[in-house]
Amino acid sequence: MFSYTLHADLDTNRYLLISDDSAFILSKVLYDLLDKYNEKQNIHDVQFYLMEKYNEPQYNTEFIRKVLDTVSNKLDKADGDKKIYDFLHYKCTIIKEGALKSFFKYSSALFGKYVFLILMLFSFFSTMYFFIYNDLLSINSLAVASHEHLTFSNALLTYFLFFVFIFIHELGHAGATTYFKLQPKEIGLGFYFIFPVLYTNVSEIWQLNKAKRNIVNLGGIYYQSLINMILIGLFFLNDTAGLVFNLIIANTLSMLFSLNPFFKYDGYWILSDSLNIPNLTSKARRMIIQFIKSPLICIKSLQEKGGIILVYSLFQSLFWLYVYFEVYQYLKNIIPQLIEHIHSGFWDMEQKIIFDFFINTTIMSVVVFFMWLHIISIIRFVRDNLLNRVFV
Repeated sequence: MFSYTLHADLDTNRYLLISDDSAFILSKVLYDLLDKYNEKQNIHDVQFYLMEKYNEPQYNTEFIRKVLDTVSNKLDKADGDKKIYDFLHYKCTIIKEGALKSFFKYSSALFGKYVFLILMLFSFFSTMYFFIYNDLLSINSLAVASHEHLTFSNALLTYFLFFVFIFIHELGHAGATTYFKLQPKEIGLGFYFIFPVLYTNVSEIWQLNKAKRNIVNLGGIYYQSLINMILIGLFFLNDTAGLVFNLIIANTLSMLFSLNPFFKYDGYWILSDSLNIPNLTSKARRMIIQFIKSPLICIKSLQEKGGIILVYSLFQSLFWLYVYFEVYQYLKNIIPQLIEHIHSGFWDMEQKIIFDFFINTTIMSVVVFFMWLHIISIIRFVRDNLLNRVFV
């Protein structure tokens, strides 16, 4: 048998099996079976215990052996597939587990109940005031104001500091995990869809209740909100500071983007944990496939929370159709320009055109490559969940 730990939250009747970076929700019977087997290491003792507690004849030795084999196979598959953050491609570790343990220990004080609430509210209202004060309540006004304050001299510094803020965002998740007496694992870099992203492995938080998990989920946005408070203070000390102005806008938009529930960013995990629906994306995909196969049967057979999953899956599908449409529009516009540049010859181009050519070529290559990976994952999911069931 594989090594694992069992966790029981008796207040919410939530039972978990945790093995490395994988977590599985268990029924009460399965939890009791595994707990007793870990204690006795004897199938007959486990059978006697289950019969005495539940008085169900089907809980015999054959049933127990099948359960133990199933658990072993599940853990074997989870270990082989490296399930944790499997939506990320080409992951690499930046900060190893335990490297910033002391920092997380002291910074976790920011997650004290009243400190967290007061600072979050103060940051929210100060950010709202900044946007109202500068009349930045529309996309057009944001674009115009950002362009006015952006100069070549501060553009590179803006991008550099923005990525520093994103790294601090990840420290927020780790700090919140530490506050709840759990060990955050590595902080790394990977690709999600077409975007390079940082991530923090906080897989240990599965054993927390949903309120605490959501505080961890909000930890990154919370740290970014603290940055916003500092930046807004600097801005009002010198309201002509173009660099600070653009950093506030970029940082705020980044926080809003993180709350998108259709990407696997913070908003997705907040929604999933709030609804107590683990693996929300895969369940939504399966729901869509069932809906495509037989809409009426799908609707009639909806179980508890099935309606929520169906609504989410429909909106998620519309969102991804929109994303693919926008990517298509981008490629449709950029490819003719690239072809024109190639035909005109590099030697006739000005320096700016050459630079634009390489930048656009690089962006297009990355977009096409990671879109292809995403499409392949969808095709595999459809093949495994729809075609096999139809033709086998």
